[in-house]
Amino acid sequence: MAWLVWPFLCIWAWAFFTVLYFNRVIVPAALSQWSQDNGQQIMQQKLTLFFRGPFAWNTGGFQVVYRLTLRDRDWHTRRAWIRLGRGWWPSRSAETCPIEVHWD
Repeated sequence: MAWLVWPFLCIWAWAFFTVLYFNRVIVPAALSQWSQDNGQQIMQQKLTLFFRGPFAWNTGGFQVVYRLTLRDRDWHTRRAWIRLGRGWWPSRSAETCPIEVHWD
């Protein structure tokens, strides 16, 4: 009977660490890369778990939504909602992580 448990535990551990790697490594790297590419400096960022602004009704399980306060090169401050990732499976790298932005 124990031989049935090991495959399940291996698949579960692989999925768990894939999601953990996505949230701890890929998302911060993609967010940093996006801000540099667009000439924005992140002043404040907040991970939203419940109220997700314009992404509230269509955010999948493997997507993360942040509320950002940004400053551009001309020192103008703006706020934005940003969603990172795909709805069905975590991205494997920061370069391939889809990013959607909704400016206030």
